[in-house]
Amino acid sequence: MSVSSDAITRIHQITAELEKAREEVSGSLATPACDGGAKDIERSRLEDLHRRVTGALSALHGEARDY
Repeated sequence: MSVSSDAITRIHQITAELEKAREEVSGSLATPACDGGAKDIERSRLEDLHRRVTGALSALHGEARDY
């Protein structure tokens, strides 16, 4: 395989892993414990993590489109 083909394959693998992680964080944010029982700082950290993972996914999707 060529270097670019290997890179695209890896981008798709990383994207799939990040999508799974984002789903897990979304699930954590949707739990009743996070709705009212979680400390504000914990919820804030989860929301920040979700935002960062979403941003990374957006960038990776852009890279994949460029190829």
